[in-house]
Amino acid sequence: MTAFNRRQCMFGLAAFLAACQPDTEFEKKPEVRWQLLTAWPKLFPGLGQTAENLAKLVKVLSSGNFQIDVLGAPAGAPMSSVFTQVSQNQVQMGHAAAYYWQEQLPAASFFTAVPFGLTAQQMNSWLQFAGGMTLWQSMYKPFNVLPFKVVIPVRRWRDGLKKSYTA
Repeated sequence: MTAFNRRQCMFGLAAFLAACQPDTEFEKKPEVRWQLLTAWPKLFPGLGQTAENLAKLVKVLSSGNFQIDVLGAPAGAPMSSVFTQVSQNQVQMGHAAAYYWQEQLPAASFFTAVPFGLTAQQMNSWLQFAGGMTLWQSMYKPFNVLPFKVVIPVRRWRDGLKKSYTA
């Protein structure tokens, strides 16, 4: 058995890492830039931050090749305009609650919230395991929209309610 040689080990590691580096010719990918329209003002606490966080995450994961520009709701525009603009390919993505377009799709509210409706756990179970997501996607298909479930981190603000605050 040979003795451990630190220099040979470091040289071998350096050679391995150099071999793992991707060729710059394959690194170049076309940049993609999409627009995401929200139903609330840009950087709106909670809901607006979720869209911004998604845009940042996509940019990092794609090494900057896929960028999402988050647009806040236009002043005076109805919240249902998000669905319409995505449906008509004016923007590539929308971020809003499904009950905003209950005039176009009366059953859309069932995919967000209705009085005495499903809890968050029940909604997730229905969408993931009981065919709810398939139903949702089939409802939106005629409008050229593909819905996705977005989870708001409820625990963060709920935990804040447990703290005692003094003036």
